[in-house]
Amino acid sequence: MHHHRLSLMDCIRPAFPRAKRTALLTGALVAPLWLVAVPCALAQTPGSQAAAQRTDVAVRQAEAATQKQQLQQQAAAPAAPSADEPPETYPGESADLGPQMLLKQKKRKPFMEFSSDTMFNWTSNALSTAQNPQEAGIVAETLSLAIAPEAQDFWIGKLSWRAGYRQLLWMYDIAKTKGSDSLNANNFEMSTLFLNGNFNFNENWNASLGLDYNRILMDQGIQAQPQDWSLGRMTDPSKWTEVYVEWNPNWSLSRTIPLGDKTGITLGYNGSYHFTRTDASSITNKTNNSDKLDSGFSASFMWSLSEKLLLQPSVRFTHSLYTQPQDSGVHRQDRSVTPGVNLMWMPNSRLSVRWSVSSEFRHSNDPNTPNSSKIEGSTGVTVTLKF
Repeated sequence: MHHHRLSLMDCIRPAFPRAKRTALLTGALVAPLWLVAVPCALAQTPGSQAAAQRTDVAVRQAEAATQKQQLQQQAAAPAAPSADEPPETYPGESADLGPQMLLKQKKRKPFMEFSSDTMFNWTSNALSTAQNPQEAGIVAETLSLAIAPEAQDFWIGKLSWRAGYRQLLWMYDIAKTKGSDSLNANNFEMSTLFLNGNFNFNENWNASLGLDYNRILMDQGIQAQPQDWSLGRMTDPSKWTEVYVEWNPNWSLSRTIPLGDKTGITLGYNGSYHFTRTDASSITNKTNNSDKLDSGFSASFMWSLSEKLLLQPSVRFTHSLYTQPQDSGVHRQDRSVTPGVNLMWMPNSRLSVRWSVSSEFRHSNDPNTPNSSKIEGSTGVTVTLKF
């Protein structure tokens, strides 16, 4: 991390140039909006896929926000001189020997990034059912290690890129391991290799383009005997079986509209396509039955309550088009609306804490996919280190 520390609100004070204020607002607004929308998983493999994909998007956006914040710190920090003239050791030394320079070692720029995100979530409808919803508590842990060099000047803005590995662990009701209502059989892991580019330009625009390779693994032995679930079993690689693989190109575009020194609105679009491989469908005998195009539109309002505290109401609209006919014979289309509010505390560039409440209303044209609604609340902590 940079030795010069700058909080988020330091960057949007009136004395700070507008170009830097608006670029940082973009990063601060977009990521928490996605974090508000982090949902719980559905019951079987497609549900795990949905939870993993959308949780992964949330973490990816959080990493992008951290990257933008560090970019603003880099721009705000004064450049350290590489040399200085020391005082004379005796009168007339400069005249005798000429100007003497004291060399200073340049600080090494960070090239790697490690992040850890821990989320505690409660949902009113863990299985996204239309009737008899089942509430649950969820613990999600995401670890990421990436090559992440500092952003560089490019054309009309700043260009940065990241490449690395991410591991997500998703656990239901870890204190409830017995009984017919236990959801531990649906716990899963997701491993991701990712490459992403991010471009901040024209003061208040941000664009990204990325490619992910995702694998979802589940403990199929626990699905047969849920009573055998334990934290120790979760850490045993031999118990996990690959149930889903995908290539996921993704892209996004957002714009921030500053309304004042402490408020702003961000409008955003994100898209992705999922080239998938799962077990063959019993009816269509296809392994790519989950191929789909996701599109999302979001609006978020930011209000800085203090230098380190942000309040963000938001709403997100999503549409998923499954490009392969489903077992029902239709091209499944899912639509959802997710309003929510997010409170984020950022004491420094390494740590952020968030609290969020949201609801989701989903509708599908597939008769095998029930329409559903849910309410969720979560607390999350993200730690980011650059070295």
